[in-house]
Amino acid sequence: MPVRTHGLGKTRLYHIWRGMLDRCYKANTYGYKWYGARGIYMCSQWKSDFVAFYSWAMANGYQENLTIDRKDSNGHYEPDNCRWITDAEQKRNRRDNRNLTLNGETLPLTTWAKRLGVRASRLWMRSVVQGRSDEETLHPGLLKVRLTYEQCDEIRRRQAAGEMQKLIASDFGCSPMTISEVVRRVRRYAEI
Repeated sequence: MPVRTHGLGKTRLYHIWRGMLDRCYKANTYGYKWYGARGIYMCSQWKSDFVAFYSWAMANGYQENLTIDRKDSNGHYEPDNCRWITDAEQKRNRRDNRNLTLNGETLPLTTWAKRLGVRASRLWMRSVVQGRSDEETLHPGLLKVRLTYEQCDEIRRRQAAGEMQKLIASDFGCSPMTISEVVRRVRRYAEI
């Protein structure tokens, strides 16, 4: 008598399940170092039974445009720790994101940049390079500083004296790119 299968081996959901298995248990698979090597595993029910995973997925909002996400990125692939989210949400939920907190609300730096209408590189400069606190980084009044003619002249003098653009930028609360533009006279004064 032939072995009967679930007949879902060519579905997107089956490939998601296989990818989870591979990341958790196959040491030669790309991604293993971020999953299996860190001790992340699949619950025994899902690991041994695709149909159990399929049933959970269907009952918990699976759609073709969603990806599986672990709520706790250090947690395992198991029903209480997994959900279906969009690719954009998935990108915001990465371990290597720079999260900033203001008034009790924590969001990725890129999300704050969109909300404040500034470039993410500006927030990165203020937070990481200049070492400002989250409150200082996100304070709207500090984000829209304008350099005066006198400040631009001072920047050019300091650059001509051999000071590093990164140090000058830190003192003026702007990016090295802004300092470069001032020095090259791309702008006489600049909004940063």
